[in-house]
Amino acid sequence: MGVSAYNRGSRVVRRSTDDQMGAATERAERQATADDADRLRLRVAELERDLGRARRCIFELRRSKEERLAEARAETSRADAAIRILVRIAFPEDRKVGG
Repeated sequence: MGVSAYNRGSRVVRRSTDDQMGAATERAERQATADDADRLRLRVAELERDLGRARRCIFELRRSKEERLAEARAETSRADAAIRILVRIAFPEDRKVGG
């Protein structure tokens, strides 16, 4: 085989390989894009679960805070009533003077 035949053969092989590489590269890019999209869908689903959990936690914190505030208000009210009763018992003459 001569040099020119070798060069022609090399060019034919190179062109054929370049043509095939274009299709292979395109397939690889599509697959990489699909893989990225799948990975991102999984990540979004994970983040949505985390967000839902965080929202439930915040809701429970707010609810328990409101419950604690209501309990504190009720306790304060009971304490005020008890103090008024104890003051009337301890100082009965104040009631006679004032009323």
